[in-house]
Amino acid sequence: MAGKQFFSSNNLGADLCVTQHRTHIGKLKFKRVRSACDLKKYDQIIYWGDFQNNPMWGGRDFARREIGNSDLNTVEEAFEYWKEFYLELGKQLPESTKIYSFGNCFLGMNQKLEDPGTKKSFEYFLQRTDGIVVRDTGSYQLIKSLFSELSQRVYQGYDVSSLLQTNTRPSKNKEPYFVWSFGRSDISADEAQRLVQNIESKLGIKAINIDWLKPELLFGLRHFFHGAFKKILNTIANSSFVLTDIYHMTLNCYNLRTPVIGIYKESRDTVQFGTLNDEKKKMLFEMVDGADFIFRIHGDEITAAETESICKCAKNILERPDFPARLFQAHKNRTNELENLILELMGFK
Repeated sequence: MAGKQFFSSNNLGADLCVTQHRTHIGKLKFKRVRSACDLKKYDQIIYWGDFQNNPMWGGRDFARREIGNSDLNTVEEAFEYWKEFYLELGKQLPESTKIYSFGNCFLGMNQKLEDPGTKKSFEYFLQRTDGIVVRDTGSYQLIKSLFSELSQRVYQGYDVSSLLQTNTRPSKNKEPYFVWSFGRSDISADEAQRLVQNIESKLGIKAINIDWLKPELLFGLRHFFHGAFKKILNTIANSSFVLTDIYHMTLNCYNLRTPVIGIYKESRDTVQFGTLNDEKKKMLFEMVDGADFIFRIHGDEITAAETESICKCAKNILERPDFPARLFQAHKNRTNELENLILELMGFK
């Protein structure tokens, strides 16, 4: 949705495409492409957001989804297909075709790059692509350290979800409340409830739970600003703060200028969790000068000291409206810089 808005607002015609499964999310329509032949008519190809050009995603998520949904029978075959489409696509297109990667994450790709063939494909991707704007500092540093001589067209950017315009504005609250939603860091329902109740008790503020990850939102309502999702955005916009362990919920809150207290698990800060590892959340908070707004949970149970630190942050948000202001300003700056950089690389600025 952010991509559709971005290109429309800049009067740039664009077809939205996917390579797997769904051809629509809500009322957002996509063209399903399975071959470079489907793309030869375009003069510019853009990989928009998430992990699309990351070999870790290609070998895990993409390859596994491909099995049973195509004529490919093994993960190895599916991974080779992914490499052809997401790293080596330029070989099958005219030399004049511009290729860009905007807002992608490359964390966790190290292990896949140990394979010489995959490394060679990634090196081609770096050389052929006309502009690679990564979404986080870790991805930027990783590419620069591994491919210093081939990374001249790699730029530090931000998550393209920040470009989403919701047109949701907060109104005056009759009664303060905070929103909470967990689902990414293996925090048990009992532990989440205990933490929420502690915050309610210590600060005298009520909590509202939103199930951000329920399927209807992931694959339907969320992407078309359905009425039900607008109500959720309004609930977030009018809350005092949001408590969550969900990366993209955090970005949506920043878009609404709602403070976020982030939670992550020490045990999930590893590559084995793939695209759902918690490292990306820490980096997001650090990129908006919000390292003191995210808290690490060390074990299965949230300790009294961890609860106290979270409550202290919540108290500061409630008592000092200026406390989270630097996050919103940093988010705005990052977003503006991202938009300008994309337009400049595409030759429209």
